Amino acid sequence: MPVSESDQTLSEIARKSEAIGIILGCLQDHWPQTIDEIAKRTQLTSVQVARRTSDMHKRGMAEPTGST
Repeated sequence: MPVSESDQTLSEIARKSEAIGIILGCLQDHWPQTIDEIAKRTQLTSVQVARRTSDMHKRGMAEPTGST
């Protein structure tokens, strides 16, 4: 059975939400951190962390530290 476009969208939203939850949990335990530090402590890649932290920044959930 083919997957509908709305199912793909919901799946993508769920993945993004899960990644944001993982990042928030990591930041609560080890704040502040760089993207690479978060990636090392989680099973996310640096690219995933960068994308989700960008989303989080737009929503007021995280602020950049200026560190790389």
